[in-house]
Amino acid sequence: MKNPIIPFLFILAAAWVAGSAGIKAQSATFAPVSLRCEGRENPLGVDSSQPRISWILQPSNPAARGLRQTAWQVLTATSPDLLIKNHGDLWDSGKVSSDAMNQIAYAGKPLVSSQPVFWKVRVWDQSDTPSAWS
Repeated sequence: MKNPIIPFLFILAAAWVAGSAGIKAQSATFAPVSLRCEGRENPLGVDSSQPRISWILQPSNPAARGLRQTAWQVLTATSPDLLIKNHGDLWDSGKVSSDAMNQIAYAGKPLVSSQPVFWKVRVWDQSDTPSAWS
């Protein structure tokens, strides 16, 4: 009679090796949505040299609990094409360790009157996994 524990131990060891190989989920457990600048979505103009931005988080699984943002990164650019290339020619905040999602003050290059500005944000979850860009 063969010992049934041997195959079980092999499967358990294989699962442990795969889990410890640094395999991480592709995106965070939530995504930033409802981006706002000075409290408005897609404003045509703002009367501030340091506009404040905000977003809310939409969980991938609506039933998930205990989710939290641990960091964020904002890119601002003079064109959507630059953002597509993940290049913020006006501001790249870099990864900022913070759970803040509201009233984030623009801290990039000085803005010029009537200058169009495009922005996007990504966030990191409690497992330090980044979301996709907004």
